[in-house]
Amino acid sequence: MPVIALIYALGALLYGAGVFLYGLAELADTELLRKHFSEQPHMMQSAPLMSEAGEALYAEFQHQMDRQYEVGILRRYGLTLKALPEEGY
Repeated sequence: MPVIALIYALGALLYGAGVFLYGLAELADTELLRKHFSEQPHMMQSAPLMSEAGEALYAEFQHQMDRQYEVGILRRYGLTLKALPEEGY
């Protein structure tokens, strides 16, 4: 019997903690906090992280990675195709 009472007490405690955390989440979504955070100074615009040459190289790298991904998809698709009779399967 004490085990059931302990489980019940633990459930009530966790339920109370959940209600408390839900209340904190609602508090964080109030207009007062939105106003407070909107009054904070904005970040200054910093210099670009990459030069134009670096951006061009990154674009080429991204293009190559996209092609590699597409080739991988085609390779996996090719493995799902049925074998031809002359392939011995």
